[in-house]
Amino acid sequence: MELKEKFDKLNTPEELFEFMKSNLKWGWISKSGELKKKVEDFVKQYQLSTLEQVLKTGCGTCFEQVELEREFFVRKNIPIQTYIIEANRMAHAFLVFEKNGLFYKFEHSSPNNRGIFPFDDIVSLLRNEIKHLMIRHKIKNINKLSLISYNQLPAFSDTQSIKLLINNSDDIIPTIFTTEELDNLNSNEKSIHTL
Repeated sequence: MELKEKFDKLNTPEELFEFMKSNLKWGWISKSGELKKKVEDFVKQYQLSTLEQVLKTGCGTCFEQVELEREFFVRKNIPIQTYIIEANRMAHAFLVFEKNGLFYKFEHSSPNNRGIFPFDDIVSLLRNEIKHLMIRHKIKNINKLSLISYNQLPAFSDTQSIKLLINNSDDIIPTIFTTEELDNLNSNEKSIHTL
């Protein structure tokens, strides 16, 4: 059975996660059409693959995987929001869905953080994501981060258009931390662990 056919038969977020775990790997199709499984030339050669390409190749970056997830959740009428967190020339997209009064981070593209993670509220979820990124990438200053909410990426978006989207969007970080917390996070790297 083709991946598209399998994808079309999925009914629950858990089924989607298992489908992605079994069938999708990190990778991308360059502007010249070459399938890449490493980051080399990413900045110059990346462009967002279509869902058809993702389901044909079984590869996608976080951006493609979020768009595949979006397609599933929209079909199932489950409320979602998508985010990009960016720091030090690195960006990561992720999806949050809401079900039964809880917020769930749906994460497949990051192998060290795969799963469906429940949170009581969206602020706790986003604060956790920031904490995780800062610790994992040894970022000592929250001012080096941006977190934005975004709608579907346009077809064939490249790294420049994604960076432009980030730069032209409102950073959510100042809305989920108090001024005092932001000051502490900028002056004391140990305060990250208290988030």
